[in-house]
Amino acid sequence: MTGLQTIKRVFANRPAVDTGAKAQEFEAAALAHLNDLFRTATRLLGNPTEAEDAVQETYLLAWKSFDRFEPGTDCRAWLFTIMFNAVRHYRRRWFNRRVTGETAEVLQETVSRYNAFVAAGTDTDFKKPTPMFKIEKPPFYAAWATPILHDTLTGLRTNTHSEVIDIRGTVIPGLYCAGECQGGFAQHGLARCVVFGRVAGRNAAKRA
Repeated sequence: MTGLQTIKRVFANRPAVDTGAKAQEFEAAALAHLNDLFRTATRLLGNPTEAEDAVQETYLLAWKSFDRFEPGTDCRAWLFTIMFNAVRHYRRRWFNRRVTGETAEVLQETVSRYNAFVAAGTDTDFKKPTPMFKIEKPPFYAAWATPILHDTLTGLRTNTHSEVIDIRGTVIPGLYCAGECQGGFAQHGLARCVVFGRVAGRNAAKRA
């Protein structure tokens, strides 16, 4: 996906009365973050095609609301906020399609296959050790389950030194942040805390 392809799809929806100055301002502020958005969307959705759709929707929404964007603030953080919302809505639509599209025949086939594993004493699908109990006495209940991100994707804005940045993009001297209270990262678990905790500690020590 190129910036030109995305911007063409976005600008095709702009008002005919637009003079072009707003478009140039939008390009200058927003296009620099295209690749970062696409990489993150790919990690979140696990599919480059779906990630491209999410990023294109992000730029379309950003373009429509660009008149409310305050120049001089963090455009990257603004775009990522829009993208996370777009990804969340995309997942909700995908979930609804999967749930409503699931048929009784497919469910019956799944249950019958599992019961056959119990009878054979071997689960050839998921390698469960000695499946013992058949699903055969009603009532039965079924639900769709899928893993989701368990990280906090919002929080205090920081730079590469783990220094906290205010809403105007200015570093707050002496204030550091790391771990789950730190926004703007999709890194998992302890690695995030350890890496940025060490960065924050080293930079705080230099100020002491």
